[in-house]
Amino acid sequence: MDMKIYLFLSYATGDDPIVKECLKNRLEKLYDVKQIHGNVQLIKTDDDISLLKTYLEECFEEEGSYFLVEIADQPNRYLKQIDGYLDRWMNDI
Repeated sequence: MDMKIYLFLSYATGDDPIVKECLKNRLEKLYDVKQIHGNVQLIKTDDDISLLKTYLEECFEEEGSYFLVEIADQPNRYLKQIDGYLDRWMNDI
């Protein structure tokens, strides 16, 4: 089965430690996750986006918000890339 890459951004969770801990635990259980900034992760998995959405949104209450976007199979484009590991991670599908 083909691996897919998703961009996951959670925000407006406030300082709710329950939501943060729930997300941390769920992200740790996924196949491969790359933390790219604060609360922004790249997720590599063979799951469908609807399964991933259901899995992650159970952590959120009505105040919490998130984006979950599938990244299409396109060549990498970057300027002044300083993290070589991220480039290898993206290409290792």
